[in-house]
Amino acid sequence: MGLKAVANWMLVAAILGLLGGCGSTPKQAFEKKETAPIKKIVLATVSEPNSFITLNANFLAFVPIVQLVVVVPSAYHSTQFDKMMREQNPLLGEYMARAIETKLRDGGYDIVPFSQLDNDAILHLQFKNVGYVSNFFSLVYKPWIQAEARLQSAKDNSQLYVQWFEYGGMAGKDVEFIPTDPEFHYWSFSALKENPHAAAEGLKRGVILIAKRLAEQLR
Repeated sequence: MGLKAVANWMLVAAILGLLGGCGSTPKQAFEKKETAPIKKIVLATVSEPNSFITLNANFLAFVPIVQLVVVVPSAYHSTQFDKMMREQNPLLGEYMARAIETKLRDGGYDIVPFSQLDNDAILHLQFKNVGYVSNFFSLVYKPWIQAEARLQSAKDNSQLYVQWFEYGGMAGKDVEFIPTDPEFHYWSFSALKENPHAAAEGLKRGVILIAKRLAEQLR
């Protein structure tokens, strides 16, 4: 096997690992305790994604004869997509914070400010990758959000809960996988680019589903 072939398969493995949340912190399920219940939660600020990307992970991208057609434009597409999403200004960080707060309140928690000293725990959520991806065996671009949630005790700073969420992408070990809605699937980057508002809505749909799943796991 030549060096180029080895490099291609190493790239395949890296992308599959990325899509499946490989390298994420091991899952830690939340254990609800009756003796010292978690009732008051501080929701730390959810930062906006650093960038919005598109990733073509279809296996054809690693066939040498089509690499110029598939791989070379990929970075350019991500640049275009990032610009397009910033123009839409979806404010996913704010949207996620509001969604989590609503779902946790519905589950019986009190969401309190940092200034309230008698809180029980602090919830952190961080976006890792946000954009659209075509998976290994598909040509379709689907919404993609990778995010990690951590619940930390306000008493002793111990970890109470850790979960990696994968909206779109691929399922993996310790990953909470959430499938995407076909309403927001696109057969090409051109089709995705022609629907900026709907593309942003596809990401917002993922935010709602992640917040819902997170709240369910803390019940």
